[in-house]
Amino acid sequence: MAQPRSTYRSRIYRDFKGIDPTAYQTIIRFFEDREEQIRQLDEPEFFELLVCYTDALFQIGAWGKHILVADEVIEYSILHFSVDWKENDIYYLTLFQKAKSLFKRLEFGKAEYILRELLGINPEDTYVENMLRRSIYKSTPAWIRRSRAISISLFLLAAVITSAELLVIRPFYDQITGQVEAFRIGIFLTGMIVLVGSDILQRIQIYREVKSYIDSVKDRKPNAL
Repeated sequence: MAQPRSTYRSRIYRDFKGIDPTAYQTIIRFFEDREEQIRQLDEPEFFELLVCYTDALFQIGAWGKHILVADEVIEYSILHFSVDWKENDIYYLTLFQKAKSLFKRLEFGKAEYILRELLGINPEDTYVENMLRRSIYKSTPAWIRRSRAISISLFLLAAVITSAELLVIRPFYDQITGQVEAFRIGIFLTGMIVLVGSDILQRIQIYREVKSYIDSVKDRKPNAL
């Protein structure tokens, strides 16, 4: 016969749960001031308080510290709890929050890796899908950097031509003003086309890449059942 689960809660647990769930700074101070005692609690109580603390770090934007503590939550949820408890949702949410923290710290490659893992778990999560696209976009491949450099060079050239047109061409060579103006406009439009065109091409490539990845995940899912 299964033993009934104890409803007893430690004093430190009760004090912690008495804090307003949105008082993130208070939650953080409470946990950090009593961390040694909290780590002596029974596993379920400790884990719940650790999760609340981790979420509070995320909510206030302590990205670096959050990433470190999130790793502990992820590891703990895998090693110490059975699969029929709610920690699967905690595992998924913590992974997602870690990805967002990495994104905020401009660590786009690491964020992309985690977001792909999340889509491997739930390929229907459109929020994760969109964030993966943003992470890949922010990574800025070499060809995009070159395209932007070319665009900037063309814009600068157009600016130089504009200065020359105003200071030299119009006052002294007015007969060729039309040709110079047309050339300047052509240079500027070329730079704009390179800039916008490369951006559109990158977005199309990212859309196709992510869609292909999700499709491959979905194709593998039935085989895993």
